[in-house]
Amino acid sequence: MNYRIEKGEVVFYEGRDELQAVEPTCGMGHHPVEFGFKEVSEIFEYQDAELIKAAMEKDGGTYQIIQNGRDQRELLEFSGDQGVYSEPKPNFRVFKMPEVGQPISYGFNGDWYPCGEIAQISKTFKKITSSTGETFYRRACGTAWARPGGTWSMTKGHHDCRNPHF
Repeated sequence: MNYRIEKGEVVFYEGRDELQAVEPTCGMGHHPVEFGFKEVSEIFEYQDAELIKAAMEKDGGTYQIIQNGRDQRELLEFSGDQGVYSEPKPNFRVFKMPEVGQPISYGFNGDWYPCGEIAQISKTFKKITSSTGETFYRRACGTAWARPGGTWSMTKGHHDCRNPHF
C-alpha cells in the first residue's frame, strides 16, 4: 500500500495501477519520489505515521506505531538508473493490533495447530489469552507474540498443518 500526504490528509493507494494512472514509472518498478508517494511499510517521519494511524483507525481496529529494528536509507530521488538515498535514519510502520474474537493458531518450523479465538488481551497488548487457555506474550514492542519459552508463535487464522519435510 502506498500513501501521500496532501494538505495534511493521508491519501492511500492500494496498488501500482492507481500510481501508474497518476504518475509515470521509471520502468524498474520504482516510483519517482518527486510526486510524494511512499510505501506504508517505510514511514520515515513520525508525523506521517501518526496521520496514517488516525486514518486507518477510522475504519475500526486498534493500531500502534512501531519503530522498525534498524535504520534504513530513504529514497530521496530517482534519476536515470540511479537512486539518491538519505543517511540511515529510523523508520516506522503502523501495525493493526489483534482483536478479541479473532481465530488464532500457534506454530513452529512449519507445524501449525489451531488454538481457538482470542479471548483476552491486556491493555498494553503484552499478553494475549486464547479461548483454549493458551497464553502468548509480545516480543519486545514488536509485531510477534509467542508462548512462554519463545519457540511457538501465534498467527491469525486457524491453521492445522505439519511440515512435510520430517
